[in-house]
Amino acid sequence: MKLITILIFFTPLLLKAQNRDDIIKQIVKINRLESEMKGVGFIPYSELPDSDRIRLTKIPNDYDNYLNFLALVKIISSQELVALTKHSNGVIRMFALRELIKQRDYNYDYYSFFLSEFKNKDSIEWQYGCMISTEPTYEILLQDWSGNWNYARSTGAKEDSKFLDKILKPIDSFILVDRFDFYDGVYTDIFDRQRFDSSLNGRIIELIDTKLNFWAFNYFKKTNPKIFKSIEKKTITNVLKNKTTLLKEHPDFFQWFLRYLVTNKQFDNAKQMIQALPKDEYFNKRLEYMLMSIDKKLVDKVK
Repeated sequence: MKLITILIFFTPLLLKAQNRDDIIKQIVKINRLESEMKGVGFIPYSELPDSDRIRLTKIPNDYDNYLNFLALVKIISSQELVALTKHSNGVIRMFALRELIKQRDYNYDYYSFFLSEFKNKDSIEWQYGCMISTEPTYEILLQDWSGNWNYARSTGAKEDSKFLDKILKPIDSFILVDRFDFYDGVYTDIFDRQRFDSSLNGRIIELIDTKLNFWAFNYFKKTNPKIFKSIEKKTITNVLKNKTTLLKEHPDFFQWFLRYLVTNKQFDNAKQMIQALPKDEYFNKRLEYMLMSIDKKLVDKVK
């Protein structure tokens, strides 16, 4: 009788552990980081019919990995969720981290997690909307967090903005102070988010001089007109001298420097920039894309 009582007590725990482990195995088997933003035709979990929700209880199942993780979150504790951020599988770690962000867990050390991912250079397959690609986990983190921050800012979600600012401040400083090899787009956000201490002005200038980083250049335009005036002419000269390399290695910076020249009516310099564009059948479309939304009268002066 005592044995039966013990079995009755432990059976739910055993079933939970078994179900948890089975779901984790299935997530690893699919091995793709997904989100609820699945593109055309995707139905959020909350709106799924009962027949589809039932499929989540079938292990392994052939449904979305994102839904597998939602099912996992429902049956694990907060401590188990945190433990999953140290899982050997990158998809598991990233799913767990996203959930902690969603829950606004202030106690978790996001900076250390980011540094760990940056150090191990793990790459995983991830899906956002209709796009699928394989990227380093630390780059996915930066894109996730910047997307979350921009969304919070646009919607006026003050608590989310406060939470994300706390996470991103040390990471933004790390990117600026320690590394210059991040993808171009990340600088759009860090220079938009932060007002860095003046002691870092030399570092920002170095970023402009060595990488022709447009967003660092634009940062001084917004925050320190005196410094901007002192570097503008030299920077534009450097950009024109290295325009072909800039177009090849940092097309985003090339585009925004070109836009800067046109909108500031530096038409001769803009014409020099345009010379770097290949004279092929896509020339006009490429130029139109780079200068879209700018006053047509200004654009006509550089064609």
